[in-house]
Amino acid sequence: MPEALWHPSQTAIESSQMNALMQRVNERYALSLEHYSELHEWSVANLERFWSLFWDEANIIAEAKGETILEHPDDMPGARWLPQARLNMTANLLWRCDEHPALILYDHRLNRYQISYAELYSQVARAAHSLLQGGVEPGDRVVGMTPTSEHAVIGLLATASIGAIWCSCPLDLHTEPLIEWLNEIEPKVLFASDGQSPGNETHTAWSQLLSICEHVESLNQMVLFSRSGSEPDTHGIAKAVAWIDYLNNPAEELSFAPHPFDHPYRLECLTDSTGINRTLIHSAGGTLLQHLKEQRLHHDLQQRDRLFAYTPCGSMTWHWQLSALASGASLVLFDSFEDGTTSSARHAVWDIVANEGVTVLAIEACQLIEWEEAKLHPCHERDLSPLRLLLATGPYSADSFDYVYRNIKKELHFATLSADSAAGASLALGCPMRPVHRGEIQGRGLGMAVEVFDDAGHPLRGEPGELVCTRPFPSMPTGYWGDPQGEQFVRAFFERFPGTWSQGTQAEITPQDGVILHSQP
Repeated sequence: MPEALWHPSQTAIESSQMNALMQRVNERYALSLEHYSELHEWSVANLERFWSLFWDEANIIAEAKGETILEHPDDMPGARWLPQARLNMTANLLWRCDEHPALILYDHRLNRYQISYAELYSQVARAAHSLLQGGVEPGDRVVGMTPTSEHAVIGLLATASIGAIWCSCPLDLHTEPLIEWLNEIEPKVLFASDGQSPGNETHTAWSQLLSICEHVESLNQMVLFSRSGSEPDTHGIAKAVAWIDYLNNPAEELSFAPHPFDHPYRLECLTDSTGINRTLIHSAGGTLLQHLKEQRLHHDLQQRDRLFAYTPCGSMTWHWQLSALASGASLVLFDSFEDGTTSSARHAVWDIVANEGVTVLAIEACQLIEWEEAKLHPCHERDLSPLRLLLATGPYSADSFDYVYRNIKKELHFATLSADSAAGASLALGCPMRPVHRGEIQGRGLGMAVEVFDDAGHPLRGEPGELVCTRPFPSMPTGYWGDPQGEQFVRAFFERFPGTWSQGTQAEITPQDGVILHSQP
């Protein structure tokens, strides 16, 4: 067995939300579960009971839950979660409306500002009002071409409050494939910065925005803001309106339209060297339920936490962070990911962690490796005592674990993840009831029938194979945009092992029930 580098205290285990759920399971079903492996086994064998119980424990805000939890449970794809439920994503993320910080923001020049939950609610209400005045209806598409700033958060929450569909677009796409994709999804409104500012330089995107305005016929309005803080350049763009003018209306209240559990929440661009080759549809209910399970049960997220996800806007991790508003936590955002490999940006991340008392830091796969190669020693220079949890996507060597505990913090829950962007979930992730073993993810996700298969579709233990999920899970995308019969969707995720979700991730399940991640597509 590999060395255990960190152990949760008994007090932390007993006070965790995961332990509280396990005790509720024991009480309701007259069981005596004691260990995570037993809870995971029960959650997979009793999918409907597990997800129904978690819905209740998470206090999901909904007009209705319904009696049916899982329709067509043996169909993959084809199963349908909570078909009678009616909810609104934004209602669940903006239940809090006080002066507690919702967003703590740093721009690329490290200027700091913050937005309270009350102010966030107010700005979302005004943005939603303008969207409705502009003819946006449930199911319409709204696109964000934004850096990591409050504009994307407000735009998405306003869009979701109506039941329209948010679509984040990578900032580095060339104009021609971008326009082709926009004409496929036919957005009514586009939120965008009038320029990109890596480091301290401002590079205008005005010509690209002008081309979009001229060649995307469905677009009614383009809402622009300036990353430099000045007035946005709207000259010559007939459909453009400045952000400050867009929010200049008297709206004070939000109307949260309830929609089905599987109502589309966002579109995810899957890109290759030529541009966007596929667009996945993620549901509101599935996203909310899966994210809250991961945040509250696996990572014990609470209102007092400050969560900093150092990630580009629109990534899986960015959307995952946004869902933490449902727990009343404070989100820290840094508009410098595009320049994150520079020495100044690397140090800035840790300065922000220390200055803001960040308790949970989430990073992308590349970041830890870059810090390690740069011989960065965050703990030698800063007070990181509030930091309790480091989340990191992607495969890591055992040496990377040593780096974390030697150079970041010794008493730290380092939770690596097999984050599957297409699945909208981490198939393997952290566990507050288990130790961290060198080189391993702590365990498979609750309510996720995760296995490792050989080429013939047989389960493996202790040797590498393909990481799969053999039963339905709520965050499974509902399909590809423009694929009404689902043929491309089935071919992408269910053709290799019929009836089983797979995406080419290579991993192995260890004797102590951890997971070693070898590679991800």
